Amino acid sequence: MDARGLSIDMLIKGADRSSMLELAEMTEDTDKLLSF
Repeated sequence: MDARGLSIDMLIKGADRSSMLELAEMTEDTDKLLSF
């Protein structure tokens, strides 16, 4: 987000800043995944 000039205030309500590690962990733990 920093590299794109985005701030936390610019996110949609309820969205949070995360990391690729957190995405990988969530992907491992889920039964279904939608990717496009």
